[in-house]
Amino acid sequence: MNLSKNYDYIYLHGFASTPDSGKAQYFKAKFFDIGISLYLPDLNQNDFSNLTITRQLEQVQKLIKKSSKPIILIGSSMGGIASVILAENNSNIKKLILLAPAFKISQLWRDGISVSQLEEWKIQGTSEVFHYGYEKKVQLNYQFYLDLFNHNDSNFSRAVPTLIFHGINDDVVPINLSQEYTQQNPNSTLISLEDDHSLKKDLNYLWNKSIQFINS
Repeated sequence: MNLSKNYDYIYLHGFASTPDSGKAQYFKAKFFDIGISLYLPDLNQNDFSNLTITRQLEQVQKLIKKSSKPIILIGSSMGGIASVILAENNSNIKKLILLAPAFKISQLWRDGISVSQLEEWKIQGTSEVFHYGYEKKVQLNYQFYLDLFNHNDSNFSRAVPTLIFHGINDDVVPINLSQEYTQQNPNSTLISLEDDHSLKKDLNYLWNKSIQFINS
């Protein structure tokens, strides 16, 4: 299956994940099979505790500036919303492939934590979260939460061709957020899947649809 070598392809993993996640490595192997490199930056930067969206955006922005080609971003969950934010301000990003993107991530975090938990996090300065990539609990600084509100995560004006995959059984990021995005962005297409947030039931389907989208 052919794929254009006129682009640079970058995959952004999700929160508390790594470039070694199942989906990331699946896509990397598929790209390798057709002779194309897929860039997989580690958004943890060996310092998950000090993670913020701002730091992620700055990290990927450096990759974008180094590229001499137009770019296609593939973003999963938090990496998905980071992809959309980056595309809003980078005309060099030509297409987006989003896997259960965390639109309205600031609201998701605000609604997903109790007032008492948030206050404790603020007072303590850190909170323990489970990192799926590391398979252990790791401390996360309160600045991560505050930084979420520094970014537009719901209203976008640049019409970037976008393909979204989202599971109807996603209990982490509700599919209605992707539905809202596609209603507001006519250049986007949403594929609803009988799956949860992991989107691991049929990776071959995701790949084949992604190839069709890239080549369209």
